[in-house]
Amino acid sequence: MVGAAALLIGLGIVTGIVVNEVNKGETHKEEMMASPPPPPPARRQLFDTHNLFTPPKKEGLFKLKAAERAAFASPTRRPLSR
Repeated sequence: MVGAAALLIGLGIVTGIVVNEVNKGETHKEEMMASPPPPPPARRQLFDTHNLFTPPKKEGLFKLKAAERAAFASPTRRPLSR
């Protein structure tokens, strides 16, 4: 009789753990399926521009000084320092 009671208690504990984990998984899935909050205004400005995927203009992505632009203008023609 004691063995049957211990078996029932153990089975109840294991079943409770399994049900709890399944509920956690369902809650997590529902949270992940919800839409994310909107980005902050600073990041939203990046996506509001219409020229997001256009190539950069003459100045390029970075605003370089003349000496820096000359250093990076022709990387294949610069002599190797050994």
